[in-house]
Amino acid sequence: MIIQTNIDLHKYSTFGLRAKAKYIATITKESEFSELSDFIADVDAPILSLGGGSNVLFCADYPGVIVKNDLKGITRQSNGLIRCGAGTKLDDIVSFSITNQLYGLEPLSFIPGTIGGAIALNAGAYGTTISQWLDTLRVYDVESREFITLSRKDLTYWHRSSILRKQRGSKWIIVDVLLGLAELPVTSNHPKVPSDLHGQSLREEIKILRSHLPDPAQIQNAGSFFLNPIVTDQRANKILKDHPGCAMRKYDSKHFQLASGWLIEKAGLKGKVIDDFLISNSHANIVINQNPRATGQDVKRFVEKVNTYISEMFGIYIEPEPLLIGAIL
Repeated sequence: MIIQTNIDLHKYSTFGLRAKAKYIATITKESEFSELSDFIADVDAPILSLGGGSNVLFCADYPGVIVKNDLKGITRQSNGLIRCGAGTKLDDIVSFSITNQLYGLEPLSFIPGTIGGAIALNAGAYGTTISQWLDTLRVYDVESREFITLSRKDLTYWHRSSILRKQRGSKWIIVDVLLGLAELPVTSNHPKVPSDLHGQSLREEIKILRSHLPDPAQIQNAGSFFLNPIVTDQRANKILKDHPGCAMRKYDSKHFQLASGWLIEKAGLKGKVIDDFLISNSHANIVINQNPRATGQDVKRFVEKVNTYISEMFGIYIEPEPLLIGAIL
C-alpha cells in the first residue's frame, strides 16, 4: 500500500477542480486491506473510495483518507460469469466480454472510469445499465475487517445511483464484481441502436454514436453533468403543452423522465460559457471546465446560474450527476 500526504486532487478527477486530500492510500492487492484498516484507525479520519475519477468532483479539500482503488484484473468463470477487480476500467471489461463471446455490455463501450465507480453510480447508456448485468459484488468493511458479498437487490438501484453512492465515504470499499452476461446475442430496443448488431459490430456503432463526446482524458469534463430530472405526470404534461417536442420518457406509472440536455438547449445555453464552464456545442449536457484554477465554489455558481434559466422556463431544478465531494449545493 502506498500512502501520500497533502496531495493535489486536480489529476484525480477528470473535471479538474482545485482541492487537496490530507491522505491518499493506493490499494493494488487484496492483502493490503488489513494494513489500510490499521492506518485509518491510527489517523482516525473519514475515508472515501475512488476509482477513475471520471464522475466525481472534488469541491473542497478532503480532510481524510482517499482510497485509490487499483485492484485490477478480469477472469472468466463458469457460463457467462466474469469476475473483475474494482479498479479495472469498464471499457476493458466490455472489450473482454466481446472477445469471449459474451453479450450485453456492448452499449456501455467507451464509457470512462472503473467498474467500481460504474457499479456505485449505475453507469448506463443506450438503454443499458451496468446494474442489469450485476450478479454479486464483494466489499471490504474497513471497521470490521470483513469481506461482505452483496447482491444487486442489496444495492437498491435507481437512476445513476445506489446505496454505494449514498454511502460514499462510508466504511465499505468495493473489492471485486461478478457480472452475469448473456451467452447469446442480446437485442437492443434503444431507438439509436440497430437491433441486428451485437458484439464487435455493436461496439463500433457505439463508437460512432459517442464520437461527438469529448474525451475526459484530453478535455476536462465529467461526462453527463446533470441528472435527467424525474417529474410527475402532471408536470410533464404541462411542460409538453408549453414546449411541444420536449424529450421525455415514461419512468414509472406516475412519473416521466426528462432529458436535461434538451432542457438546457431549449433554454438557449448550448455553446455558452458561464463562469469559465463551457456548455458543449456537441451535447448540451456536457460541461467543459476551461479554468485550471476552478474550485467547488465556481461550480456552485455555475449550477445556480444554469438553474435560473431552467426554473424560469420549465419550473423545475436539475441536479448535478457527478458525485460532489464537499457540500456546496
